[in-house]
Amino acid sequence: DFGDKGLAALTPGIAASTSLVSIDLENKGVGDEGAKALGAALASGGCRALTAISLARNDALGEAGVAAVCAGAADGGILTALSLASVALTEVACEALGSLLASRCPLARLDLTGATGSVGGMGAAALAAGLAGR
Repeated sequence: DFGDKGLAALTPGIAASTSLVSIDLENKGVGDEGAKALGAALASGGCRALTAISLARNDALGEAGVAAVCAGAADGGILTALSLASVALTEVACEALGSLLASRCPLARLDLTGATGSVGGMGAAALAAGLAGR
């Protein structure tokens, strides 16, 4: 598996890239630590061309990782597509997604197909509030 260590090793290059447009990390064993490193790379503002990320089907990805990617994408402000298909989403993860949707980030495509977990009333409300501002 590529996993957290593989993604953490790539993040300095991701942060410095001016031509990387998309990253497909589907089913690569990425968990919270790798997603936190990716979030930091996004927040650095260096990856100015990166507009699409897929983190679909990463069973180890939890709310802390989703929140880190969302925070980084909100700070970076250029992501247009994010896939979290078949990822377990929690109320906290949905609150982070709601904040991302409400931010200046031009996210136009959010794929939550097959997402599992317990979103809860607060998570659903946060997603709805984020969408309402679009």
